[in-house]
Amino acid sequence: VYGATASGYATWADAVFSTEVALIKDAPYQFQNGPLAGSLSQAVAPGFDGIKRKDLLAWMVRMDKNIAATQSILGSEKPMFFSVQLFDKWILDYDKSDNLVNAVGWGAKTKEHSFLLTGIFSLSYNNGRIKPEFVIGTDLTYKGGFYVPSVTVELSKNLKWKTEYDGFWSSNWRDGTKCGFPNGATCDNTGLFGYFHNRDQLYTSLTYQF
Repeated sequence: VYGATASGYATWADAVFSTEVALIKDAPYQFQNGPLAGSLSQAVAPGFDGIKRKDLLAWMVRMDKNIAATQSILGSEKPMFFSVQLFDKWILDYDKSDNLVNAVGWGAKTKEHSFLLTGIFSLSYNNGRIKPEFVIGTDLTYKGGFYVPSVTVELSKNLKWKTEYDGFWSSNWRDGTKCGFPNGATCDNTGLFGYFHNRDQLYTSLTYQF
């Protein structure tokens, strides 16, 4: 892996912009043969026919900004921290006929570019003891996304309690009535977030720091 990073402050936006770029040589991707090839993917699930290696350029651009208006609008003790990120995985030697799969066991084919857009909104109250946060992301290439509202409460110097809700949406998901032998590789077009269809969860944790 060969990588580089850069960042800087822009006065016109009153924000910090940064980027990360990584060249990944021979990244492994699983693939499936065609529907008439008698493949293992057809009998089991997409991606079980083997591995092909591709040169991959993974990059990200991000903007971090403090929004002071939340102090008067939402009563936060300090400006809200806002961050937005755009990620991409670019297969440099892409060939559609390779039939690379986006997620092993799920039918969506990998495309030359895979874009993901995410955002973070973070607030602070009661001298930093109560921290609400909202994280959201959408898959611009394969559709679907996630949203995660959470609250972290500092109960004492060593004890923190966090509660969050992990929600997902997707336009493509697996219909179990249409899958199985001999249609394992052609029964859906499900990507990563289709896997999480109807799998929202409520999560809580209690952390003690020594």
